[in-house]
Amino acid sequence: MSANTEAAAETAPEAIALPMIDGRGVDRIEVQFAGGVRLDRSDPADVALMRNLILGKEVTMRIVGVVAARPFKIAYDEDGYPGEVTAVSKVRITTCYRPVGDGTEAKVGDNQTELELVAGEPTQ
Repeated sequence: MSANTEAAAETAPEAIALPMIDGRGVDRIEVQFAGGVRLDRSDPADVALMRNLILGKEVTMRIVGVVAARPFKIAYDEDGYPGEVTAVSKVRITTCYRPVGDGTEAKVGDNQTELELVAGEPTQ
């Protein structure tokens, strides 16, 4: 843990204090997402959504999920010494909503896990 991180941890208000792991303070915090929903190929709105998901295009959706894990990870420097410690919360997606033209949203698919998203990158 860096001197700056250590000093910040000592002066941090209770509301933002983070847990220690094996006597080390946390340098970063991160949320990861996994899971997804299966789209209905017979639903024109789901098909339109899929066609609108173009590589590199920014999209807005609301997801609902459950916290599935709360691990820590540690980065090592080029000499193999421990460095930055990150506290991670992993959220498994259970439901997804897409915006509808009138400012409301509609539920997507049938909530079966199919596509995995980890840190915003699609994986299979």
